[in-house]
Amino acid sequence: MGLKDILVHLDLGPRSTARLALAVDLARSHQAHLTGLYVISPLPTVVPTSVGIDEEFMAEWAQQFIEQNKQDAQTVEATFNEAIACGAVAGQWRLAHGPLPRTVAQFARYADLTIVGQSDPSRPEPDRPNAVVEEVLFSSGRPLLMVPYAGNFASVGRNVLVAWKDTREAARAVTDAVAVMHGAEHITVFSVDPEDGMQAGHGSSAAIALHLVRHGLTVSSAKAVSNGLSAADMLLNQAADCGADLLVMGGYGHSRVRELVLGGVTSGILESATVPVLMSR
Repeated sequence: MGLKDILVHLDLGPRSTARLALAVDLARSHQAHLTGLYVISPLPTVVPTSVGIDEEFMAEWAQQFIEQNKQDAQTVEATFNEAIACGAVAGQWRLAHGPLPRTVAQFARYADLTIVGQSDPSRPEPDRPNAVVEEVLFSSGRPLLMVPYAGNFASVGRNVLVAWKDTREAARAVTDAVAVMHGAEHITVFSVDPEDGMQAGHGSSAAIALHLVRHGLTVSSAKAVSNGLSAADMLLNQAADCGADLLVMGGYGHSRVRELVLGGVTSGILESATVPVLMSR
């Protein structure tokens, strides 16, 4: 079953139009409905000080904040409507109010795939970096497609790199990505430091590659030893070497706190991704 309902988070950031273009391309190729989501976050809390911030000033500032957000939303809505009209895609605009990560995750539950942006380290965010990605991963129950903050990605899914490890998260990601991969010219299933001794090859990259072949996909398998490199670096190097336009992987096999302290593949990819990444957990 292909993608029929796609959600894309949009904002005034410089990469919003790149996410929108990619979302329109996916919606068109899958004949899917596309929802554009803009979230107005709650009014920031400002504590009056002895500098002279009074109630009248606060009320005026709050009104300006609200009006500016409405204008910004209208600007993005116009861009969205123009894009779906030009792309001949069925779509719907949604304006929501609430904390950004939680609100995007709530809407993600009603879509086959949610497209979000990677945090740009040069643009400070009110939440922690990649908070939207993590919230969608942990609480939506749906896959997401993260678009890097740099680079051009007009389409995805022609040449796919699947990061394989014998885990629930990786298996979930592969299943969720099948719909996107059906238009692929080639798929490479790649394992870093694979475990030996798997009974009858189960758990190996070759076994999951065979599973995908049975779905009618063109697949090969490969593996490599890290030799001191992080698994995230190995995956990104492999993606560059094979010219992949999409990386498929499971997200956070360990807890987020453990990855922050000890490092991990997911946190490394969220920070350094150079190609769009389809994640599930």
